[in-house]
Amino acid sequence: TLPMGLIGGYFSSVVLRPFRWGFPLFLAITSGLAASAFFIAYSSQDLTQVQRGIVAGIAAFGFSAGTLTTLIVETVPPRLRNSATAYSIVLTSGLAGVIGPELVGQLSDRFTLAGAVFVAPVAYASAGVIWLVLAWWLARHKP
Repeated sequence: TLPMGLIGGYFSSVVLRPFRWGFPLFLAITSGLAASAFFIAYSSQDLTQVQRGIVAGIAAFGFSAGTLTTLIVETVPPRLRNSATAYSIVLTSGLAGVIGPELVGQLSDRFTLAGAVFVAPVAYASAGVIWLVLAWWLARHKP
């Protein structure tokens, strides 16, 4: 994800900065791509397609990581940037690293692991919808 994060952060800084709605729209698109790629990977029976889907999902997620950091730096007042970035890391790492595995484990115990892994595409799709709503709101409400 590191190379993709750097590329995504640079792209968003250069191309999307003039558009107030550009950062969240880009995050909505990359979240949708990640959700689609992981859905394809987790629903496929073909190992090659699974591997490609996982790589594509990770790349899409990585592409958005730099943009999320750029969004925070571009929108949060300078005196709050360190805290905002730290909260973002704690929130995303906490959800993905603590709540995610517990949720997958609980769902796997109740249903199957094959079904439980679909938590990831659902989470990415949900995030994409939230980013899309923010982009729409920002586009409609000029500063």
